[in-house]
Amino acid sequence: MIRYSKLLIALFFSVITLSSCTEKKDPPFEPATEADIMGFVHLYDDGTHELDSDGMKVTIEGSSPILSETTIIDNNDDYERGVFTFVDLTYGTYTLIYEKDGYGTFKKFNIDHSYSDLNPPTILRESPSLGQISTTTISNLVVDESGVNPTLHFDTNPENGGIYRYFLSSSPDVSSEKYSFYSKNIISGINPSNVEISKEVLIAAGFSRGDKVYVIVYGDSYFSNDYEDPDLGRRVFPNVNSASETKSFMVP
Repeated sequence: MIRYSKLLIALFFSVITLSSCTEKKDPPFEPATEADIMGFVHLYDDGTHELDSDGMKVTIEGSSPILSETTIIDNNDDYERGVFTFVDLTYGTYTLIYEKDGYGTFKKFNIDHSYSDLNPPTILRESPSLGQISTTTISNLVVDESGVNPTLHFDTNPENGGIYRYFLSSSPDVSSEKYSFYSKNIISGINPSNVEISKEVLIAAGFSRGDKVYVIVYGDSYFSNDYEDPDLGRRVFPNVNSASETKSFMVP
């Protein structure tokens, strides 16, 4: 009888051991490989009047097939921003292209879309304010070198409230794409507009006394959609319009 009990006990433990050996293990944890990207825009005319922020196409540069979304107004958003969402986008680094008829193209580079333990969407917190292409025209540019510093005189249309910026270069083919220096965008008053360029500004821009400097003036927008392009190695000004003639002056 004792021998029989021992046999049963041995058999019981053998079954337990065999069962534990064949027990299924949980699969290894695999982190998510994709999540949403969400962003916003504010849209304006070429001044400061805010427009409806829907209808702007946002595209992932280099995507194949092309991935793009169009902004809509979020009725739950007090700021009435245009909202776009890329759903289940594979983690990586992206460049976004913003486009709409009447607007200069804007780009946002090196967006880090990466995994998080909480796996939330990547939200682009900085909402760009984007303006329409400038309607300001520039004419009758003259450079006055009679004073201490060279002064630009030119007419803008519209005369009051037009917006412009100027570009400088040591080359006569100066433009909004070929320049050594660019000014901020400036709101015009009465015609002619008068802009004095100080010697300190010229020296800081890399020019030296006695250098010949070429200048050109463009109409621009209040929200000029400008951005630094690492591929081109320069700042891009998508909203400029109607350049003046090119003029020159000497650094005093």
